Amino acid sequence: MELATLFSIAATIASVLLFLSPLKDVQKAKELKSTRGQSALPFLFMWLNCCLWGLYGTQVKLLTILVVNGTGAILSTYYFITFFQITKGAERVQYLLAMLGAGGFVLWAALYSQHYVGPYVETNFLPWIATTVCVLMFASPLIVVVSITIYLFFMTF
Repeated sequence: MELATLFSIAATIASVLLFLSPLKDVQKAKELKSTRGQSALPFLFMWLNCCLWGLYGTQVKLLTILVVNGTGAILSTYYFITFFQITKGAERVQYLLAMLGAGGFVLWAALYSQHYVGPYVETNFLPWIATTVCVLMFASPLIVVVSITIYLFFMTF
């Protein structure tokens, strides 16, 4: 087996495990019927990231990208819907609007890339957008860290 194949398999397994990592917390939230202050924003960015990379994987016909991001999209949909069902009132409306916005963005990217499919789109358009969303996906949990840090900073005065 080639080294590149081994790395591809290892990266696929690591990515799927990454997408599975919030499962226990989401199941606990479902069991308690409370998000315990957790935001669904990371799950929304995870979904958006997986949809965009999945779209790119479809265009370049790479099964590895499709498997990883298909799994991530399914799991993040489950996570987000679970949080949506638990929340009430204004927070629920915010989640719904965020999901509609993200869905609209994926639809736009799919339609735009299908209309202008070619070497430019495959090498520049979707990967850049998907990479930006990927950075946001990994940065979104940091919002909580920043808010706690600010809270603790001002509580000391």
